Amino acid sequence: MANESMRISPARVARNWFDQLANPGEAAIPDSSPVRTIEVVYPSRSMIFLGWHVHWLLAYLVPSIILGFALKSPFKVDF
Repeated sequence: MANESMRISPARVARNWFDQLANPGEAAIPDSSPVRTIEVVYPSRSMIFLGWHVHWLLAYLVPSIILGFALKSPFKVDF
């Protein structure tokens, strides 16, 4: 069983400084290994929002911004 505090990245790479910079969550694959990269490709997610297929982040970001501006006056927020 994996340690719950351990970070998981989508790729585990060999000792290449750029690849390790892009995927810092796990230790590098040893140089003696015949394997250079192990990668998990996660499927992209979309949602139906107001009848449109949109990225899930937009489905939360746009209503959050609208709600923030709508509640600006009741909460007496000033820029």
